[in-house]
Amino acid sequence: MNRSFSKLAIVGGVTLSLLLPLATVSANETPLRDRMQTAKAQIRQIKETAKAEIKQIREELSEGKRTAMSHAMNGIKERFEHALVRMGDIAERMTTKAKELASKGVNITEVENLIAAAKAKLQTAGTLITAAEAQFQGLADAADRPAAFQAFRTSIQQIKEALKSAHTTLQEAAKKLKTIYQASQTPTPSPSA
Repeated sequence: MNRSFSKLAIVGGVTLSLLLPLATVSANETPLRDRMQTAKAQIRQIKETAKAEIKQIREELSEGKRTAMSHAMNGIKERFEHALVRMGDIAERMTTKAKELASKGVNITEVENLIAAAKAKLQTAGTLITAAEAQFQGLADAADRPAAFQAFRTSIQQIKEALKSAHTTLQEAAKKLKTIYQASQTPTPSPSA
């Protein structure tokens, strides 16, 4: 029995020695709680600061993206307008040449019809460019951005097709005008004996 009592005394002593620090912790519980609450408040503050910084970075990236898109739209618009002006100038030069031939009595109605069709297609392309620019301006405020962007892309494709069609028509008119010009320049053989 002595042995079991001594074992119990040892186990009890060890248990008390383990529980003694816990008793001191519970006596100092208020400072520990304060430190925990202070740490939690600091963590909350760090989280809020991080969220604010992330939000600011996103806004800066968004603004950068808008600027890049605006520059891209300006480049697209300039390219289309340059093509319009250039093809318009070509159409005017062809009209001038056709009028010169008409003054010499050459039939140029087919060439005039092709030039008029090309000018109409160029006018359509100009209208589409204006509409596409308005669509681009509305992209940022659109409720359904993917659908608005798809409509913008469709408009750009229509502009390309209109310009390509006008270019093809001008090429046909140039070929006809060249043929008519060459036919008018060849001397007619005079009937000799």
